[in-house]
Amino acid sequence: MNTGLDAFAQAAAPETPRGPRLTAVSPGWVGEALERLGRDPSAGAPAAELTRT
Repeated sequence: MNTGLDAFAQAAAPETPRGPRLTAVSPGWVGEALERLGRDPSAGAPAAELTRT
């Protein structure tokens, strides 16, 4: 998880006006990254799928 981004979202959320919401999302492992690390890529999500999401 990107700790800095998560901390920003938590700190800024109470400061935003009513309406907008801040949410930090961590997709987990990317399949192609696992493959480059020599691990089973099926344990991660494909990069193309994460990009569309």
